[in-house]
Amino acid sequence: MQKIRFFNIEFLRIVMIFGIVMHHAFANRTWSLCNMFPDVSLYAFLKKAFWFANNGVEGFFIIAGLFFVLTFNSNLSFLGFFAKKYIRLAPVILFATFLCYLSSFWGLINFNLLNNVLTVLLLNNFIIRWSNGSVGSVWYVSALIAGFAFYYCVKKYVKNPRYYYVILFLLTFFGYLMLEVLKHGNYGGPGRNFGVLNIGMMRCIGGLGLGIIIGEFFKNKISIYRDICFGKIAVTFVSLIELVLLVGIVWWIFVPHLKYNNIVFVIVFSLLLILFILNKGVVSNFFNKNIYSILSKYVYSIFVTHTLVYKLFSYHFWSNYKDIVNVYNWLPVVVNFLLVIILGVFTYHFVEKPCAQYFKERAKSLVAVRERERERE
Repeated sequence: MQKIRFFNIEFLRIVMIFGIVMHHAFANRTWSLCNMFPDVSLYAFLKKAFWFANNGVEGFFIIAGLFFVLTFNSNLSFLGFFAKKYIRLAPVILFATFLCYLSSFWGLINFNLLNNVLTVLLLNNFIIRWSNGSVGSVWYVSALIAGFAFYYCVKKYVKNPRYYYVILFLLTFFGYLMLEVLKHGNYGGPGRNFGVLNIGMMRCIGGLGLGIIIGEFFKNKISIYRDICFGKIAVTFVSLIELVLLVGIVWWIFVPHLKYNNIVFVIVFSLLLILFILNKGVVSNFFNKNIYSILSKYVYSIFVTHTLVYKLFSYHFWSNYKDIVNVYNWLPVVVNFLLVIILGVFTYHFVEKPCAQYFKERAKSLVAVRERERERE
């Protein structure tokens, strides 16, 4: 499985994180540029253009479900699996929360200790919305780890394949059905609770489940499908479908359009993902380059930290230079985006990567110690 390249899927992750970063830059928040400068037409246009870019999160959930299956290790206990995921995800969130804590001393942000402790523990959006920490995007990570834990139990302990797939389909259907019933196909407001049903968790249950279904279909068969030779006509036809689907995704994320049911994005993205896994068309092959894997390693750090640039810098800086902003409308957009990338890259190299390496080495050393103890016995 490790020999199969999924660089084109990493390309999709880059497209989605760009859309999410721009979406939050112009969302309905006090610190967004469109609310700080309501008379700037450029910001009003960008707000409309990236209004539905938050649906990139659906893509993240589906991709997470796919790789959950492809990398599943049945030898891990539930606690081992949960601890591994938490150790992988928590350090970046802890760092981002620490930045918010430091900023509170200068009055740049209101810092609630209990809410942020729950956020660092990834309990803020665990099943239902418990709190709202200073790092807003972490709702996704909290829902993700809860979804991982839930689907891990399903995959590990449901031994009958028939029951397993029935449960997968029912859970996926339930997640998206509730989004339709409660939100009429609008996946916004991930922190909103309807009793015990949380919108963010419904997005997670549906997206992870769909990704797992796709992963189960392709598991141990990807190399077989990729070895099938297509003729020129078939390649042309598949390439055309890939292009149409990719244009549809890009259009949805970057172009102003009418309000459509968000399940349309889920369907289009899932079909494109399947074609990118098969890698039979010109489009999927064109983006199946290592460069996208190199760039996408920063996606998680950027996702967690990007709103801090808007909250801690943009809101308090650009409001003091209104004359410059009114003349050079593009300047705050470019500067904010560059700072988002710089902070994300910094976080990856000095927090995410070192912590991952440290805990990996610690795990290896613990295994080695246990093996030596067994040999002595």
